[in-house]
Amino acid sequence: MCAWIPTYHHRSLKLTDTLRNLEPGGWLELQDYGLPVKSMDGTHEGTHIHRWGELLCEAAQMMGRPLGSDACDLYMQQMHEAGFVDIQQRMFMWPSNGWPKDPFMKELGRWNQINCLDGLEGFCLALLTRGLGWRKEEVDVFVAQVTKDFKDRKIHAYFPMPVTYGRKPLPEEKVFW
Repeated sequence: MCAWIPTYHHRSLKLTDTLRNLEPGGWLELQDYGLPVKSMDGTHEGTHIHRWGELLCEAAQMMGRPLGSDACDLYMQQMHEAGFVDIQQRMFMWPSNGWPKDPFMKELGRWNQINCLDGLEGFCLALLTRGLGWRKEEVDVFVAQVTKDFKDRKIHAYFPMPVTYGRKPLPEEKVFW
């Protein structure tokens, strides 16, 4: 899992810096994991993997650095405020493991599972101990529970994956905000 997580209060400033450094007509694309996970059939409800996403978002908010849906839901507005034009957002679905029947989605889910599990302890230790005051022993137990859910193909969880992109206006374009 890779995320650009600047301090929330400075995010618009960073996008303004990004806009300034783009060539006219250049594009910026932001991608992020939406958290917590969702499912179309409700199998994510009451699971540790769902609670994991809620807790990470809560901890990140407590630290003043929102992530997941708390952050990416604002990307279009922040890009607009920074001066980007032609801003669009496309939503994708990344399965939590290989549960889908579709071969492409099954493979995507397998890769996503590996990616998440490889970083799970680190994500949890940093956020849950610093943001929510958990002890390492509590985090270890929780990570084991979340890992079990990531491997459970009966939980049809997916991460909403918004991709937001916008363009730096050309010099001759009149932009009205």
